[in-house]
Amino acid sequence: MSLNGIVQNALSGLSTNQAALRATSTNITNVNTPGYTRRIIEQQSLVAGNEGAGVRLADSRRAIDTFALKDLRVRTAEAERYKAQSSYQDRLQVVIGKPQDSYSMAGRLSQLLADLSTLSITPESAVTRRTALDSIDAWGEEIGRVAEQVQELRSDADRRIAALTDTVNGLLSSISSLNPQIVNVRAQGGETSALEEARDQAVQQLSSLVDVQVAIQSDGSYHLLTQSGTVLLDTALRQLRYDSNGGAAPGNSFPQVAIDRIDPASGNAVATGLVLDPGLRGGELKGLLDIRNVQLPQVATQLGELAGNVVDQLNRAHNANSSVPAPTSLTGRNVGALGTDANNFTGLATFAVLDANNNVVSSTTVNFGTLGGTLAGVVTAVNTGLGGAGTLSLTNGVMSFTAGGGNRVVIAQDAANPSSRGGHGVSDFFGMNDLVSARAPAHFDTGLTSASAQGFGSGTVSMRLVGPGGEQVGAYTLNLGTAGATVGGVISTLNTGMSGFASFALDANGALSTTINTNYTGYTLEVVNDTTERGGAGTTGITFSRFFGLGDTYRQNAAFDVGVKASISADPSLFALAKLSLGSTPALTPGDNRGALALSQIDGMQLTFAAAGDLPATTASLTGYTAQVLGTVANAAAKADGLSKDTEAVRAAIQAKRDEFSSVNIDEELANMIVFQQAYNAAARLITTANELYDTLLSITQ
Repeated sequence: MSLNGIVQNALSGLSTNQAALRATSTNITNVNTPGYTRRIIEQQSLVAGNEGAGVRLADSRRAIDTFALKDLRVRTAEAERYKAQSSYQDRLQVVIGKPQDSYSMAGRLSQLLADLSTLSITPESAVTRRTALDSIDAWGEEIGRVAEQVQELRSDADRRIAALTDTVNGLLSSISSLNPQIVNVRAQGGETSALEEARDQAVQQLSSLVDVQVAIQSDGSYHLLTQSGTVLLDTALRQLRYDSNGGAAPGNSFPQVAIDRIDPASGNAVATGLVLDPGLRGGELKGLLDIRNVQLPQVATQLGELAGNVVDQLNRAHNANSSVPAPTSLTGRNVGALGTDANNFTGLATFAVLDANNNVVSSTTVNFGTLGGTLAGVVTAVNTGLGGAGTLSLTNGVMSFTAGGGNRVVIAQDAANPSSRGGHGVSDFFGMNDLVSARAPAHFDTGLTSASAQGFGSGTVSMRLVGPGGEQVGAYTLNLGTAGATVGGVISTLNTGMSGFASFALDANGALSTTINTNYTGYTLEVVNDTTERGGAGTTGITFSRFFGLGDTYRQNAAFDVGVKASISADPSLFALAKLSLGSTPALTPGDNRGALALSQIDGMQLTFAAAGDLPATTASLTGYTAQVLGTVANAAAKADGLSKDTEAVRAAIQAKRDEFSSVNIDEELANMIVFQQAYNAAARLITTANELYDTLLSITQ
């Protein structure tokens, strides 16, 4: 071999081993960098003619196990999804508290029922009255606090979703800018390992937010899609757009995350009409969407179902009895009833007027079953029967009963055949002597039948179904002006308009039930707008959706603002703890505990609870249903925690497999460094030797 050949061999060795040392140094300095992929140097001998011509760098590549990396991205998305859910479920557990804690929702209810039991023993005691009233308020405040915190958790998840969309956009932009750099450097035969490393780390970070998959193109660029096939990046950049509606409220839904395409020429965002939410299967965003759209609203509905039943039972018992002395007037809540509505009451009730000594001045017992007619006819019959001693009136949906001359009024149920409309006595139906109030009604038993006049006349109700991913289907606007004169006609029109999406029916109590089509399991009905008013503009102020409790808004609102009516809280003597005795003088006595006993007995009653969230319809006591709600929340938290731990363990196993192949082994790299260093030194020594040979040759020729 000529001296020139020796020099060329040595120079190739210098450059190749220099590149190898550079790669080794990069590996060593990134030994503690999470997700770093080590670089591998491959050398190839050069041949010129029949002789060796040195060595060259054949390839400088990253040590990647493609299958492990793909699996790691999928498992990362799963782990982050359940990690997000577990985090919020844990926070919800703290909000609800432990059943054994006296200040928790369950503890407050237990104390309330205990104080009502004590009240039945000494109903005349001002202390026990105040204690019972305070317990009602304490329970109402606690369930209201929990309900409020559930909505705050939804708002917090929404804010997190908005922040993460910005993070996703930043990562997509970074990957999009790296793609052409890698393509260009490759085309020029340059080294792209550092650029590819930065891109893969961005993709791995992205996989923790959304369930991303990578389609590698022939030029080395990446196209990104979700696991369901939604394009996030191809030849053009995509950006997420999320415009939050400002916060959570009972029954409300949130806008979806839109996907815009960035025009390569102008750089402007162009709406694609596509959304991210429904197709997501993993990532922190998916976990947050599940929490905000499904899991927390289910809890909110269960709280409302519980609160509504507690309020309903307290008011049922209170309306069936009277305070001693009786009040001078009874004014009900606005139930949207009209004088033209059919009577629809059955059974008997007594309307009595008492003097200051609790003696009956005048009374009339109404047999609703034989009376027939309308609610206006009921008012007339009562006023006629009382002969002017008291006045019953129904104005703009509110029933009131007032005595004249400073006397007192009582409405009492018949013991053998009590009055009933929609499952409620006359005083209870109108809320004439309610003990507790809340933001929304405790029930929506209208007492109407399919043949009843609908009573709205005009106005529209816009509604839709909203899915767990924010999907909106079945948008329909019910026009009460053309829906028919009867309730049955309105329901028929509603069923036609929502055919294939939901069906509606009126039960025996006049409550409107909604059944979502099985094709839309997990969807809920949402009322977007309602311009109706029962009785016409300026009368009751009760809309169609409010009257029938359409959607989850009213059910969830039942857990808010629960408390003793202001008039009773201010004057505990108005606590209805006695029962009217028409044949006795006086008709009311302070020591009578029959009303208090009725209140205490609500604890043991087996009540019907409608399906709420993931709790099916059931029959249970108040404490039993409370336990079911708490148990459901605890199970959801345990499930989320278990899934979080399981998916994290799988991710860790895949990460270990990936690291075993791709991460830096410091001992191996140090050994390589010694080998490359010695090879470099040997190549340098060859050049020195060749130089000495040149010098010797030149000295001979001189």
